[in-house]
Amino acid sequence: SVAGHTNNVVSADGTSACEQAGVANEGNSGHGERGPVPFTPMDAATRAAYQQEVAVATGVVQRYPTVADAEAAGYSRVTPYVPCIAAHYLKSAAFTNGFDPNEPEIMLFEGTEPTSKVVGLSYLQFADPKVAPEGFTGPNDPWHVHSQLCIGGGGVLGDENTTKEQCEERGGKVIPLDNLWMNHMWPVAGWESRWGLFSSEHPDLGGRIGDINGEPKPEDEFNETNPNKKK
Repeated sequence: SVAGHTNNVVSADGTSACEQAGVANEGNSGHGERGPVPFTPMDAATRAAYQQEVAVATGVVQRYPTVADAEAAGYSRVTPYVPCIAAHYLKSAAFTNGFDPNEPEIMLFEGTEPTSKVVGLSYLQFADPKVAPEGFTGPNDPWHVHSQLCIGGGGVLGDENTTKEQCEERGGKVIPLDNLWMNHMWPVAGWESRWGLFSSEHPDLGGRIGDINGEPKPEDEFNETNPNKKK
């Protein structure tokens, strides 16, 4: 190896807090392959445009450091805290702007208390189910699509592997969403993802559904901690 440099390889090797949480299933809940995202080199012009857009997105997380700040700006909770992907807060009005680095459709937080801190953000775009939308300049922001989700009055109650019966038991309906694309981005200082700026999951987001500091309990799968679950 070169003096002063290491040959450490970053991978999803089962040791991350995300993986230890155990909330994963077939297809990785629609997030694609778990672990590091490949990075493709860019020419100077592409890199400059990309850097400018990333700087804008970084400014967004600085504007909304807590859940309370995001809610004051029109974001509403649509998921509990979920290991690997955080708690999602959606701003429906942002859909009207197309892709805008300055106004993400979703902000991601470490919890759902007013003081919970921001960890990332996410962009949503409607597009052809087989063709990912254009987002950040260049090829390095992978998008994923959820074929369907269990959705109810309290937001997302289950992923695409939730059956119709399970969804109805939780008070929701299975909604096809194969034309709704999204990506995750982790531009928050102190929450940089070693799997990549646009990794679909964050390796350091562990715990259990509803509690980043809780003991992992993968069997929850939006069940016991779901406040909308029918008794």
